[in-house]
Amino acid sequence: MIHSLTKDLFDDITEQQIIYNENFLKKEIEMIADYYEISKRKKTKLELIQDVVLFENDPTNLEITQKRKLMWFYFDELKSDRYLKKFI
Repeated sequence: MIHSLTKDLFDDITEQQIIYNENFLKKEIEMIADYYEISKRKKTKLELIQDVVLFENDPTNLEITQKRKLMWFYFDELKSDRYLKKFI
C-alpha cells in the first residue's frame, strides 16, 4: 500500500513537471518562484520547475500554493477582460 502511494505521488509530481514545462515560459516559472521566494540563481527552466513542484507538493505550503493559484486565476481573468486588461 505505501509503495502504491509513493508511486502515485511520484507520478503526480512528474505530471505536474511536464505541465509546467509544456505550458509555461521560463519567465512565468521565475514569477512563480519569486512568489514562493524560491531562489532562481543559475537555475535552468527544468531546475526551477522541479523546485516549484516540490514546493507546491509540500503539505506545509498548501495555503500559499492555493493562494498563488487563486491570484494567478484572477490575474488571467483581468487580462482577458475587454475593459480591465488595459490596466494590467
